[in-house]
Amino acid sequence: MQTRSKLIIGIAVGFFLLVNTRDLWTDDLGFYAIIFSIILFLTFIGLTIILVIQLFYAGKERFKKRERNLTASVLVLVLILTVFMPFGIVNFKKFESKDILVAQREGVANCTVTLKLKENNGFTFSNICFGTSMTKGEFTIGGDTIYFQNTRLGRGVEKFYEFGIQENENRIMLFSNNQDTVGLQLKIIGSKLTYKSIND
Repeated sequence: MQTRSKLIIGIAVGFFLLVNTRDLWTDDLGFYAIIFSIILFLTFIGLTIILVIQLFYAGKERFKKRERNLTASVLVLVLILTVFMPFGIVNFKKFESKDILVAQREGVANCTVTLKLKENNGFTFSNICFGTSMTKGEFTIGGDTIYFQNTRLGRGVEKFYEFGIQENENRIMLFSNNQDTVGLQLKIIGSKLTYKSIND
């Protein structure tokens, strides 16, 4: 097999693996997430152009060259799977603990923060704004208060909130400490924790 064909197949396979595993390692890329997405998009366009060229020459050769046929087949498979399964063949989020509360706040320029409390007492706090950052940890509930602990700070995060209070069925407030009088208000968009149950 020629070096050119090996390179094309290698790039196609590498692209396929990156697309299918990005949920495992893109949480804390920050601004680089945008660059990474652009690179993936340009790679997809490049592979599409290469496929068209490969099919053109394969047609002229009446598909007699096995090496070109193999290269074109790999490209067709990778590109079709990417188009119809853009988030990957395996949905890794299905293996995560289920959400029991999801709260969100959208700011300017579509910057969004999302808090998710999990059944296994873990939580995630994602901040998407010209990049991504993911803070993770554990939580406990005491009375009307949700306490965050064992926190692993995401990229660019210097300090996380100590606790949150669900004020009603539609809103939760996060506070940095007991002296914090402003807090961060999040809108509850999904919850298995009712306002009544969290206050029992």
